[in-house]
Order: sequence, then structure tokens, then C-alpha cells
Amino acid sequence: MQKMVRTLLTLCAFSICSISYAENLYIFTANWCKPCQMLKRFMAENPKEFIDYDVSVIDIDKFPEFRKKYSVKSIPTSIILIDGVEQDRLVGYSNSSTYKNWLKKWINKK
Repeated sequence: MQKMVRTLLTLCAFSICSISYAENLYIFTANWCKPCQMLKRFMAENPKEFIDYDVSVIDIDKFPEFRKKYSVKSIPTSIILIDGVEQDRLVGYSNSSTYKNWLKKWINKK
């Protein structure tokens, strides 16, 4: 089954996303956040980098309960979960090579 990137629109969608795949990548963002926009642009320009994950982009202003649940203090925050267990998180977005290396580190551990 092909994995996909989705923007979280409803709580129900999030529940379905959370159980659909073994490898989840949650990316917490906000429309007003400049580094978040840079990360979203990177995602749009490099979809192959995310092919091994089911990606959910979560707007913290629309879904503050998830920000609290995952203890997100700064954005963007990217969290990798494998079988529902948090494995790692990356706070901020500085450049594409750092982000690519972080993603690849977890793919290589599978």
C-alpha cells in the first residue's frame, strides 16, 4: 500500500492515521511559522524522502490537544513513531540535508 502525506483535518482522520501504518511521521506546524513553511516547501519538492512514512501534518492552532499530548514546545516539530511508540523527534528546520539525514537514520534502523 502506498503511503501518503496528509494535512490533519479532523480528529477522526488522526485516529485512522495513527493505526494505519507501522511508521508514522507527525509534523507539527502553524501557518504563521516561517521555518514550518520552509519544511512544507521541502516536503512538496522532495516527496520521495517521505515514501517510507505515513505523514500527518498537524496545525497546532487547529489541534492544540495534540500539541499537548505530544509535548510539542516549539515548531516545527517532527516526531517519528514506529508501531505507535515515539522513536525520535526533531525540533526546528534549518536545512534540507539535516532533515534528510534525520529521516534516513530511522529508515536504516528498520
